[in-house]
Amino acid sequence: MSASLNSQDLALLKNRCLLWSSFGVQSSFYGDGFVQLKGTESSSRNTLHVRFRTSCQSGLLFLAEGQTDFILLEMNAGRLQVRLDMGSGEHILLSDSGTQLNDLAWHTAELLNEYRNVTLTVDNHSQSSLRMPAPEQQLDINIGLYVGGTGGLDQPYLASDLNGFRGCLDEVIFNQHNLLSSLRPYSGFKNVYEVSLGCSPQFFANEEDPMSFFSSRAYVSLPPWTTQREWVFESSVHTSAEEGIVMYNSAQQGDFIALEIQKGLLVAVVGKDGAKTELRSLAFINDNRWHDIKLYFTSKSLQLTVDGETLKSSISSRSKTFRLKGWLFLGGIDDSTRSEVRKVGLSSVAGKRVKGGSFKGCFRNIRVNNVKVGLPNAVVTKDISVGCEPEKELEITTTVSPAILLMTSVGTVTQLPPTDVSTLAKGLVKKYGHHFLHLKNLVVPEGGRASLNSKHIKVNLDFKNLGIRQSQIIFRIEEQPVHGQLRLDVDQAEHTFSMLDLWHGRVMYIHGGSEDPQDFFMFSVFSSSRKEVPGYLKGHKLHRYDVTVTPTNDAPELSLPEGNLFVLLENSRKKLTTDVLKAIDIDSNYTDLVYSVLGNLNGDAGYLENEDNPSTAATSFSHLALAEGKINYVHTGVRNSRIVLRVSDGEKVSNTVVLRIMAVGLEYTISNNTGLEVTQGEMFLISTNQLAIWTNAVKQAVDIRFDVIEPPKFGELQRLHSNGEWKITSSFSQRVLEKERLRYLNTYQSIQKSNSSDLFKCKVTVASRATEELVFPIRVKWINYMLEKNKAIKLDKIRSAVIDSEHLYATAPGVTLSEDELRFR
Repeated sequence: MSASLNSQDLALLKNRCLLWSSFGVQSSFYGDGFVQLKGTESSSRNTLHVRFRTSCQSGLLFLAEGQTDFILLEMNAGRLQVRLDMGSGEHILLSDSGTQLNDLAWHTAELLNEYRNVTLTVDNHSQSSLRMPAPEQQLDINIGLYVGGTGGLDQPYLASDLNGFRGCLDEVIFNQHNLLSSLRPYSGFKNVYEVSLGCSPQFFANEEDPMSFFSSRAYVSLPPWTTQREWVFESSVHTSAEEGIVMYNSAQQGDFIALEIQKGLLVAVVGKDGAKTELRSLAFINDNRWHDIKLYFTSKSLQLTVDGETLKSSISSRSKTFRLKGWLFLGGIDDSTRSEVRKVGLSSVAGKRVKGGSFKGCFRNIRVNNVKVGLPNAVVTKDISVGCEPEKELEITTTVSPAILLMTSVGTVTQLPPTDVSTLAKGLVKKYGHHFLHLKNLVVPEGGRASLNSKHIKVNLDFKNLGIRQSQIIFRIEEQPVHGQLRLDVDQAEHTFSMLDLWHGRVMYIHGGSEDPQDFFMFSVFSSSRKEVPGYLKGHKLHRYDVTVTPTNDAPELSLPEGNLFVLLENSRKKLTTDVLKAIDIDSNYTDLVYSVLGNLNGDAGYLENEDNPSTAATSFSHLALAEGKINYVHTGVRNSRIVLRVSDGEKVSNTVVLRIMAVGLEYTISNNTGLEVTQGEMFLISTNQLAIWTNAVKQAVDIRFDVIEPPKFGELQRLHSNGEWKITSSFSQRVLEKERLRYLNTYQSIQKSNSSDLFKCKVTVASRATEELVFPIRVKWINYMLEKNKAIKLDKIRSAVIDSEHLYATAPGVTLSEDELRFR
């Protein structure tokens, strides 16, 4: 790809973010996130490799975009769909309908576009293709590449209801460019929005799991409420906030329905025909306790129930209908809906809360129209986490110890040497020396989050001497964390926060889940005051803040890289391999992993067997046994069944996977029987290019045996043994043919005047069940000799003479023979 960057910029990109590295980073996309790379590329051969996991039925994975040309890969109804246009109109290619890909297992997609041919391969085995009409096509990309979403891009071929991807990606490689080698944005070249490191636990949550909202712009959007005559929303909430949006849904003609907290009370608001109807709870719900709430409404009535206490009101309006539209928002709203909510007058987004307004606290037991919903149903999420962590009172430390302290990178303290006051710049305090900034490590659990506050970053200055307020000390993030991200719930300029924000816990670090025990970010400090300040408060110096990550034992992840279908021959055994069943545990030794078979769904179909304990059903087995090829599935009965498996590291268990078992009847045919042509006295290696049997076994070893019942007349069949010696054989297997360890050696040495035919006949046995006879033809090219010289020798007064090539000389036309190989008898 090319972009408007000079060579120094490109070198910087290469060194700092390893943009084209062969390794991607596991990344979470939350429904509205995307990675955008600007540039141009033109090619008639294009390749795309994507590795993903999701539970959503739809969502954009990748888009390569030009003015009119494009390639788009998306999830559609649980299948992959490719849409592309390279000048001859739009074409669509779908993955195999037999496999649903939204099962939260890792899947791979390989797209190859070569001139007019397009091929989509899923999980290395399922393939579909199309051939585009002539002439040959070329893809011209001049806008850029998008991963996970389009960021509101407006193009005719992008559907208005196209969802962003919600799930995990760790490999997106387009024409050898790894688009996820780094999540760091670069101005004018790479844009990253709402994407985080690691694979977020929220994608694996179920409807029973509570969810926490931890910023003033947090929200969850759910699919639209279905149109009907009455609507019901129920949930349990836990909060200490006095204000915040609990639920919001737009309706047509500017109408809406909302739940919000006003001064600790829950308020239901319906806007209809320009008038508002409100119901206000009688008891406060911001007491850090769980409260059950229920909202029921029709086009004519409104009911609000809090902890069993119900309030009712009628809705007076000219129209009889009430048609909801758009997403159902929980806990907050997205930016595109914010102006609409401001216009309808919700107090949660009034005044200083105009950029926020979200509910802060927890939801659980959510029901919409009497159907339980939760994170698996979410379209987009922002600033939420799985589980409920009730807010704790912030521990603000504003006093300064009399000792002169400096926080080191591991959070310990050391004594500073005394400093001569005459050498200090204005505002610095003598007992703290030049180190006005004292940093203490933030400690955060792996994959967790924690707030930065005043005990982590202390500013020790003589503010009275400087003539500025503490709230005018501003911190600017110059370089984001490597293994996580900072979320700022502030009204400051982008990437900045103040000391006041630290005191109120508005700066949060969210760890991405990597195994690295340390993280850091770089920041500078400046003053927002208009007064002249010393150089150390002008933002010129970079400071490093360290984060200590406490490791946790991550649960293993189990996937089916080749898909969830395991095919074998009836009444046979087939190995399970690490290609079929793949476990990933980033913080445990693979020798500690143990697989478990859950239940016995189809005991009459077959069982798993460990070769160390044959003929016995295995309910568990080690990763070592799997890697060594000792685990087989033994089919004994019905053709279709399932096995449910999971893996444990001894403490935590993985997700479960369902492996579908399909047994098929044996089918075979003679795929190669070309025979061979050999010159008299020579040998010829026989391989599967000359003799082979095809079977319908899929990656399964099938015993195919050839027993010779009529040997060749003019030669020998010989097999190469492990000691390197060729010996006559009367039987061989297809495995021997694959290894080219069988040969035909012509041993007939008599003179013949014409070519002749040889053969051998054998009986073929496939999987010890099917037999067939075949004849393998051999054409023997006989050697014709020509006597070039045959001169008589005259003996004159001598008794002996030498006969040499001047007297006797023979050749074999058409055959390459050395003079040592031609003999006279």
